[in-house]
Amino acid sequence: MPSEQKLSEILKEFAHTLLTDTPTQAILDNLADGIVEALPVTSAGVTLIVPRKAPEYLAASDAAALRYEQLQTELAEGPGLDAFRSGEAVFVADLQRETRFPKFRARALAAGLRAVFTFPLHNGDERFGALDLYRETPGALSSEAVAAAQTLADVTSVYLSDARKRYELQELGRAQADFVSRISHELRSPLTSVLGYVELLSDGASGELNQEQGRVLGIVDRNSRRLLGMIEDLLTMSSVEAGTCELVMTDVDVGELVERVRDTMAPIVVRSELELCVDLARGTVLNGDRDQLERALLNLVSNAVKFTMPGGHVEITTRSEGDDIALSVRDTGTGIPTEEQRHLFTRFFRTVRSKENQVPGTGLGLYIVDHIVALHGGRMRVVSSPRGSTFTMVLPMRGPAPPPAPTCRSRSDAERVSSRL
Repeated sequence: MPSEQKLSEILKEFAHTLLTDTPTQAILDNLADGIVEALPVTSAGVTLIVPRKAPEYLAASDAAALRYEQLQTELAEGPGLDAFRSGEAVFVADLQRETRFPKFRARALAAGLRAVFTFPLHNGDERFGALDLYRETPGALSSEAVAAAQTLADVTSVYLSDARKRYELQELGRAQADFVSRISHELRSPLTSVLGYVELLSDGASGELNQEQGRVLGIVDRNSRRLLGMIEDLLTMSSVEAGTCELVMTDVDVGELVERVRDTMAPIVVRSELELCVDLARGTVLNGDRDQLERALLNLVSNAVKFTMPGGHVEITTRSEGDDIALSVRDTGTGIPTEEQRHLFTRFFRTVRSKENQVPGTGLGLYIVDHIVALHGGRMRVVSSPRGSTFTMVLPMRGPAPPPAPTCRSRSDAERVSSRL
């Protein structure tokens, strides 16, 4: 009689693996081992088959079971293959009396096998292979043992169906990411060239351009940069969704990170007639990907600037929260409606905020920030009111670093910013 406790343990293990990245081979090997402990059989094996192709996986509880699994695929004959093809369980209580598999029967008997009980692995129209139970003594399985084995086969089939769908989605995601990457690189090259020529015209022919020509050149520059930003967002999104966004972990000084973002945004802040202030706690070091964290913070500051009217200000602050660092970006914009806040980190979602402050964008910025923060083991926090919004990246923190001096850049800094850049 099967061990109900062991059967329960096997089923719990299956439930656990659905929430992990345990390799399929390891799951099937564990299944085979568990069956031998739970049921009155000598050994057990699993063969996964793609129609018209060789087996994808062979799992077995011991060397004997592996030999029987390989023997069936080698001879293209046996109870497991018959169950796979027919979709029905195949029971051979005494192999010596069996006539359906002559080649397999002769070789298996010589190896010491006397009974085989095999269950097809399928889910609807999907067929995966077979679960084979082997015994070195003849005799039928009890109805309880058959029911337990059928339960394991059914659970295995559901798992394999889910695993196949996940694999297919991952492959589709990789294909899409590769397509987006190729197209984006093809677009980025000519755009970079356009921006280069615009810069040359602006620097070398500014005195020769009339007011209208200068205005048109400015439009070309702004829209080219906007398109370049969209391309970068699409590249990041595709790599995140395909699971190919890999972090290069290193020590990141938060003060230096904030300074880089502030310098990057300075010309836009001045042009928008805003103030960008920085208020840092004691210097800290994060263990993270410097470029990705800078991209996330840059997206938050860029969003804050977009939605803040002239005369307002944007502030970057850091605070320690236990073992975490809270890196916040606060603006004095119009705030985000409560009903929209739950959608903020959804891709392609664009908040309206106010009719007077329509801004362009892909709706990918916050989606990307959320994923970057999650990859670092952190979380996002949002607080918004009619007086403004605060977006906070809560990230794991490690170790002190020399703090930079608090600074505030305002509209009156325009000439100094221009000369530095």
